[in-house]
Amino acid sequence: MKLLSMVALSLLAPLGAPVSGAPASAPVEARAQTIELGTYEAPGDGAAAMRGRPEGAPLSDEAAGRGEAPGGEVERSLVLRRDRVEPFSAAGVSWAYHRKIGEVSVAARVLRDGEWTPWQAVSAFEAADESAARHTAARSGSELLWFGPSEGVELAVTAVDGADPERVRLDLIDPGDAPADRDLVRPEAPRPEAPRIRSRAGWGADESKMTWKPEYADELVAITLHHTATSHDYRPEDVPKIIRSIFHYQTVTLEWGDIGYNVLLDRFGRLWEGRAGGLDRPVIGAHAGGFNTRTAGIGMIGSYTETGVPEDAVDAAARYVAWRFAPHKIDPRGSTKITGGPSSKYQKRVTITIPRVFPHRRTSATECPGDQGVSALRPIRARAYKRMR
Repeated sequence: MKLLSMVALSLLAPLGAPVSGAPASAPVEARAQTIELGTYEAPGDGAAAMRGRPEGAPLSDEAAGRGEAPGGEVERSLVLRRDRVEPFSAAGVSWAYHRKIGEVSVAARVLRDGEWTPWQAVSAFEAADESAARHTAARSGSELLWFGPSEGVELAVTAVDGADPERVRLDLIDPGDAPADRDLVRPEAPRPEAPRIRSRAGWGADESKMTWKPEYADELVAITLHHTATSHDYRPEDVPKIIRSIFHYQTVTLEWGDIGYNVLLDRFGRLWEGRAGGLDRPVIGAHAGGFNTRTAGIGMIGSYTETGVPEDAVDAAARYVAWRFAPHKIDPRGSTKITGGPSSKYQKRVTITIPRVFPHRRTSATECPGDQGVSALRPIRARAYKRMR
């Protein structure tokens, strides 16, 4: 199998021809408004600490599952409301990394065309591990929240257990706009051995922001299925903007140096190149904390807690799994042992048995990829196996 150079990677994805009618776009700079929220004891300018949560603000599924605050204490939230900010489309909340911080729930709603949207709630995002820590003082943070064009924001950051987060920061991200965002077609029927994967240039990656030098495992043994927990009612032309927002949040805000997922998958069945280093190589990502080595992460764009994974997306995931596993004759229906940790679920240097295609919740204390995402695993494995025969 011929490996393409990093120069070639900037133009097209390895082994997958660019989609006709979707030329590579120039880098698009995502901009962020940063608002320092401080701490519960010393809120930042415009922020406040309160007992409980704002009316209507939900807890994330993970936080709700933890029950009451430790010691029976009343929940405390760090809150902010701004009815007028510079235009933005996505929001991410981060805080100083500390291993003793417990579950944190982030709830937000936005002002759009003079009307407040319903609240969305997300949990903390566990993905970086000791590999990332060697390169950067990475921050912890929530999953990204995608809203589309917005003009105001109301936010609640609620600690459920453990130590309270400190140096809390809100980034309101404007992913920018590019003509190529709308110059996208539905996927064509690919060759069985090579799914079409749109390159980083295709979604307008600003490579000047990337500070992570690719690292590689000795082999790929398993693939992790995630959902980004962002809303799933997006349009095809929104997808590059969503990916640019995720890229800025994970690369700059969380200080990981690059996007964490190896590939991303939209609800229309289109695959997109994620972390740099080569799509057909065992690149170590940042998607399953403690278990990033020897795994690859598929980030399904959307929330699949209650909404079923579309058939086009199931097929695309199966094509990717088959393509990655076929050279190594790995049965996607099987299981393997892997050594990893620490994570929010396991201690350091633990060996566990996992399915070859497994949900993120198998290695971390998270609901990811949602109950419907988990339900999609069986057909993904079966279709991948069929393609490999």
